[in-house]
Amino acid sequence: MGFTRNWVVGALILLAAPLTGTRAGQSAPVWPPSPDTGMVIAGRWMDQAEQALDHPPCDLADRICATGVHGFAHAAVDMVAALSDCVQTGGCQADMAALEARTDALEKRAKAVDARLEVISPDFATQDLVDRWHMLPTAETAERLWRRVRGDVERDACPPTQPLCVEGELLALWAADQISRSTPNCFALDGQARQACMIDMVRRVGRVDAFDQGRLRHIMAAIGGWPDALTWGSRASQMAWLIVQHADPTPAFQRHLLPVIKSAVDAGRTPPAHYAYLYDRVAVKKAGGRQLYGTQGRCDDKSHTWGPDPVADPAHLDQRRVAIGLTPEADYQAQLNRVCRGELH
Repeated sequence: MGFTRNWVVGALILLAAPLTGTRAGQSAPVWPPSPDTGMVIAGRWMDQAEQALDHPPCDLADRICATGVHGFAHAAVDMVAALSDCVQTGGCQADMAALEARTDALEKRAKAVDARLEVISPDFATQDLVDRWHMLPTAETAERLWRRVRGDVERDACPPTQPLCVEGELLALWAADQISRSTPNCFALDGQARQACMIDMVRRVGRVDAFDQGRLRHIMAAIGGWPDALTWGSRASQMAWLIVQHADPTPAFQRHLLPVIKSAVDAGRTPPAHYAYLYDRVAVKKAGGRQLYGTQGRCDDKSHTWGPDPVADPAHLDQRRVAIGLTPEADYQAQLNRVCRGELH
């Protein structure tokens, strides 16, 4: 079936993985390329969060603004935690000690914003659970969240040139994107019920994707380029990439942004996996096209297993995947098999 293409399941699996830290089959994370670079990135993100807490560029009672503070603060905390191995190897004790002390203080200050966000955004806890795959929301919850996110970004109360606001808006769009794809779990059904479920999902997801693409174009026009992770936030960058990944009805848009994302990757400002997924997405649409990283494929309706589309030079597939920060293909396929069997939402 056409509706079981990897555009549904592959993106969900990638988003369950962290942006940093060692993955299976890897000796070290590809992004950031070194602990020193990671500490610089964490410091930049902490700067954004601390400046926002000291001198808010937007109203912290606004959901987008508060979400941006949350995003930068917790991305910095997570990055520092992911870099803890460098202390054990004896490479950065002094620098990490100072960074961890700063992180502890930021985390305490951010708790007030988190508490405020839960009050002004009652679905925030639901978003967090969806991100971690601990629950399957109802269709009503998904629709309520989507309407709230759309209303927030359409009011445009947060200046789109502020990193805090870009991170906040794209993090909100992230929640809508993911929750629209995680309810209901069509892969747990069979036959006509599964087909009907997928048709409904495609319609719902298409509406969200079209809105998200319009917002990304608006943001890129406002900031004059790609919202890379270093300046604009980890999930801002990831969500911007995901919007492009989901822009299948506008393939020219995907082709246009492929070299843009590659430039951000080459400059060390965005995780390399973003380029790998989009490269494969564009490649498999060409007549006779072959992907390089094995990220694109489909669920087989009879066996309920996932298989990749044709891959160039398959003998060196895992070598390419690990080099760019992805798990070995067998691990990736095992995860997607669970989606195809309806075991993973």
